[in-house]
Amino acid sequence: MKHTVRHALMYVTLMSLAGLAASAPSFAEDSGLPAKPQAQSEASQSVQSKVDKQTADAAADKRRKLFADATAALAETKKALKALENKKNDAALKALAEVV
Repeated sequence: MKHTVRHALMYVTLMSLAGLAASAPSFAEDSGLPAKPQAQSEASQSVQSKVDKQTADAAADKRRKLFADATAALAETKKALKALENKKNDAALKALAEVV
């Protein structure tokens, strides 16, 4: 029974992490953009570096949040496993509720 609960716990954790990863945008999808880039106007060129920086900053923020969420999910899972080892089922369920 102990292994069944652990497997269920790990399954819930993995599914939670998969959900987090799935919520991130996929950049490999077909975007429908032309094969060759169009020539940029002078106005576009003047702001391109600012746009690139903002885009990179936004992507970095999303990566940090995803990493923080995954780290928290793993910490709560470890807490739940420890509680199960100490036969504290209520504490384990509470920790799992934090993961989901």
